[in-house]
Amino acid sequence: MWLFQIQLAAFVENIRDKLAENIHEMWAVTKIETGWCFGERRDDAQMSHPCLTQFQNLPAAEKRYNIQLAVQTLRYTSLTALLGKKFSVLWIFNNSCLSLLVIISFG
Repeated sequence: MWLFQIQLAAFVENIRDKLAENIHEMWAVTKIETGWCFGERRDDAQMSHPCLTQFQNLPAAEKRYNIQLAVQTLRYTSLTALLGKKFSVLWIFNNSCLSLLVIISFG
């Protein structure tokens, strides 16, 4: 997909990391608000999840996942800014799935 060809400036790295941390925090708050708690293993029946912890304590694979989501967000926002369009970025939580929705105004 051509979106992945968008290169982000080096100074954006710090923003990317902060955004990745925020994405995780948003996910965690949503889980906690619906009754989930920290657990050594994921257990849907007990509503426990090992990733309900601070970002810095996440396993490397989970950190990479959140960083990947942050990079996608930054690429979308860079693209829409380059096109001179107004946009909104929404993260949608559905069960345990996180989706990115970018709404671009063409009017």
